[in-house]
Amino acid sequence: MKLTHFFNYLFLITFLAFPNNILFAQNSNQKANFSFKIFDKNQNPISYASVGFLSAEKVVFAGLSDEKGEVLGENIAFGTYTLKINHVDFQDFTKENIIFDKENIILENIILKENENAEAVEIIAKKPVIERFPDKVVMNVENSMLSTGTNAQALFQRLPAVTLTQEGQISLKGREGVTVMIDDRPIYVSGRDLKNFLKSLPSSQIASIEVISNPSAKYDAQGTAGIINIKLKKGAKLEGWQANLNASYGQGIYEKFNVGGDVNITNKKFNLFVGYGYDYPHNFEKMQGNRSFGEENNILSYFQQTGYFPMLYQNHNLKTNLDIYLHSKHTLSLGVKGSLTSGFYKGGTNTTIFNAQNVRDSTLYTDQNYDESWKDYTANITHNYQINEQGTSLTTNVDVLQYNQDTQQQFITDFTNSQGINLAFRDISRGKIPVDLRVWTLKSDFSHNFTKNTKLEAGIKAIYMRTASDVAFFRNEITNPNTQILDLNRTNNFIYSENET
Repeated sequence: MKLTHFFNYLFLITFLAFPNNILFAQNSNQKANFSFKIFDKNQNPISYASVGFLSAEKVVFAGLSDEKGEVLGENIAFGTYTLKINHVDFQDFTKENIIFDKENIILENIILKENENAEAVEIIAKKPVIERFPDKVVMNVENSMLSTGTNAQALFQRLPAVTLTQEGQISLKGREGVTVMIDDRPIYVSGRDLKNFLKSLPSSQIASIEVISNPSAKYDAQGTAGIINIKLKKGAKLEGWQANLNASYGQGIYEKFNVGGDVNITNKKFNLFVGYGYDYPHNFEKMQGNRSFGEENNILSYFQQTGYFPMLYQNHNLKTNLDIYLHSKHTLSLGVKGSLTSGFYKGGTNTTIFNAQNVRDSTLYTDQNYDESWKDYTANITHNYQINEQGTSLTTNVDVLQYNQDTQQQFITDFTNSQGINLAFRDISRGKIPVDLRVWTLKSDFSHNFTKNTKLEAGIKAIYMRTASDVAFFRNEITNPNTQILDLNRTNNFIYSENET
């Protein structure tokens, strides 16, 4: 960022620094989204112009124009506002009586006049509130007016392209699935618990907040929509504990309920999180369909199908993580996460077959039974070495994943004519489908900042994966329906392993 942009950011700081002066709504039930662009007299876009909408001298929106000169805003209450634009190279711009009275508004483009005295302005080197890097956007909280009198929740609501709902759901550029971190380590709360946590974190303990919309390979699959990383001030550690309990019950045709809780303990030496949940879903599936065979004007037969499948499962989930602060530059993290699920799926499908004259010809009934159980767990050990204060770091991870599934299934089919007489012997098919998956991963990532816009990231990763599935199917013998034999056409013993670096 050029130093000549300092006054743009100084103007932005003025908007952001006084949260108590922000007017949230003139009519809370009606909100507007707006957009416009800022150009010079030669129609060149002006980037990093500070933009503010005010009502009775209270700020309702503050932001910066992007590289294309565009300014976007959303959720502005219907009303009449004053627009102010400031840029160090151009004259200040003010326009009054701008009316927001519909959901989507495209304002006229703004042309700024050049500042003839721009060369005489004394520039003071100071870190701006908002910085744009190739891989992220950073809000610098430390040593700004944002560092006092507010909290992390209020700061999140001012992050570019970030939306925080009343329920605590976070989206980045409209996409959900954002991972929230503190000093590069994920936090393990979500929803309203996350919102309460952010509200309890004072801005005075925050150095900066990073918004990473396209995480590099360093972060693997953490955060499908992006990552928001809260960087605490040097030496700042959260202290205290937080506990949450939750339970719900629902009743439809069948009942369902869940119960769970978690506890988080933090001090200057460690951070411990433990969470457990139990889920009891009792559901069902209902199927109904009609099929015809033949050409459009020459139907040969019709199939009418109905099915009903009750399902009952029980699920246990456990998640625990321990961060140990070995040294100001060294953090060791241990994590275990696992689940255990078991249940059954029982029901039947009835297929009535009609001939071309729409007269019932025969019936096919299949009774289906599934007994299933599966378990999975992951264990992780991570060491983070913060080499210097300029962002040079070395992170090493060891991950172990194991997944086991055991499925027992049975299909019993009867085929009868229109009088209910069996046309063939009862077909009985049974299957045993076990699955065993194991993955071991070793990864090390190095990161070094040369300049603000130049960064080196390098890493090495080794993976060993093994999958085994000894699938066996049985059917009754044609000559002796009461005898089960191995179905060699469907039985398979599958073992696969892979090494990858």
